[in-house]
Amino acid sequence: MNEEMLELAISRIAMLEQKLERYFQLLNVENELGFILKGTYILESDVEKILNGQ
Repeated sequence: MNEEMLELAISRIAMLEQKLERYFQLLNVENELGFILKGTYILESDVEKILNGQ
């Protein structure tokens, strides 16, 4: 049982690391174009708004 709990804890830590990395990546994006260039999902209507300066 302790081994299972350890494996679960390691798995959860790995998931938290991934979430933190993603969070800091988003903090480093300076503008909407950065989101697009970094491959973050964005709606086509939002792209049009960005290109139109809205």
